[in-house]
Amino acid sequence: MNIERHINLVLCLLTALRVSKGHNIGGIISSSNGLHGNDSLETLPEVHGSKFFYFGFGSNMLAQRIHIQNPTAERIGAALLGRLSPGLCAQEGVHLGIYEALTVYVKLQNEETATAARAYMLTKAHQPESNLYHMNPDEVPQDRQPSKTYLQCLIKGAIESSIPEEYVVRLRSIKHNGRVASNLEERLGLQDVFLP
Repeated sequence: MNIERHINLVLCLLTALRVSKGHNIGGIISSSNGLHGNDSLETLPEVHGSKFFYFGFGSNMLAQRIHIQNPTAERIGAALLGRLSPGLCAQEGVHLGIYEALTVYVKLQNEETATAARAYMLTKAHQPESNLYHMNPDEVPQDRQPSKTYLQCLIKGAIESSIPEEYVVRLRSIKHNGRVASNLEERLGLQDVFLP
């Protein structure tokens, strides 16, 4: 299978999160849909009643991890993003202009129709110059290597989310910087995640 397709699968995990009164699901909303931060949540295509669909990826593929900040999150399933964007990242930093909230359309596995979901992408000013997916693991600079704990979280989440084994193998090949967040590693049960 094509590795880019696996990257898309790993980056996509459609999750339903509760919208609470006054809940902000991403600050500034992508100008491509003509919405701004003051627009009503009900106008967003990813909002469905009291929930919105979130395009989770990275550490948010692991249920225990996403439940730390979003205890009501419910997994819908792995989904495919139509185009790969290496800058998709978590929402921290939206208010600082580091990330931009936007609507993406993903396809659940074995489904033909696309579903709107909320996602976050690094702004162009914060995009790294190199794409790690195209680099040899030994070429990745130390300041761009994930911590051991984060990599274990990615692997456990990918397995839990039924991501194809070929991509899990790719994740295991990523060089980490050796840093461990012991409390998080213990809380998420990451000690047994195999890293070569």
